[in-house]
Parts: sequence; structure tokens; C-alpha cells
Amino acid sequence: MGNKLVDLYAENWDKIEEVNQQLLAFNGVVASSLFDKEVTSVITVQDGQAVEIGKGENDD
Repeated sequence: MGNKLVDLYAENWDKIEEVNQQLLAFNGVVASSLFDKEVTSVITVQDGQAVEIGKGENDD
């Protein structure tokens, strides 16, 4: 049967470590794949265009 994989979306990831701890506290959650140290950039879509966001670029 295996485990399920779930993608999470949030308006704001400022407290990603807290979100990760809350996720891990749910019954049945085996693990999460939070890559807060390993990832240096993300390719995503904004306004219909592919953009790369580097780590720290959206810090205020």
C-alpha cells in the first residue's frame, strides 16, 4: 500500500520551521522533506512566467 505524498502550499513561509513541527505532530505523518538548508534557489511561476528565486531574495 505504501505512504502518501502531499504537497503543501502557504501564503507565507516565514515560519517554515514551525509549520514543519506542526506537520510532524499529526498522527500518521512519517516524515517531512523540509530542505531549509540544502536549497539555494527555487524555480516557480509568477504572472505566467517561470522565475528563479534565490535564497534570501525575498527577505524584508
